[in-house]
Amino acid sequence: MWRQTLGMWIVILNIIRPHTNVNKPRLLNGSTCLGKLLKQVRQTDLSEEWQEVLLELILDTALLRCPVGRKKSRLASKLRTMYCGDWKIHVSRDVPEINIQTLENFMYAVVGDEHFIVCKPACEHS
Repeated sequence: MWRQTLGMWIVILNIIRPHTNVNKPRLLNGSTCLGKLLKQVRQTDLSEEWQEVLLELILDTALLRCPVGRKKSRLASKLRTMYCGDWKIHVSRDVPEINIQTLENFMYAVVGDEHFIVCKPACEHS
């Protein structure tokens, strides 16, 4: 099992590279990548640097074999430990019933069949 996870991370790390358009990650030869694992970053208003940071943490969390509630708490714990602040996180297998247009400093991404919404504290690490 750990070999499969390690292999998946090697593929992900070889695919994602700095300054890649997060909405359409691409391989070096230009073809679309990540296929079924990362459906897409649906919406965000964060800088490219924050998009890369959050996407890496979201992918890392999505690979965990645990209930969705535990994934939410692990992601929240990582963000608080690494960047401090009061991060707002929503993780579910259903399409969220949150009005995304009212959010600020956020990323909404879908990995597999899980929906992640992460809101960065407004005054922290701009």
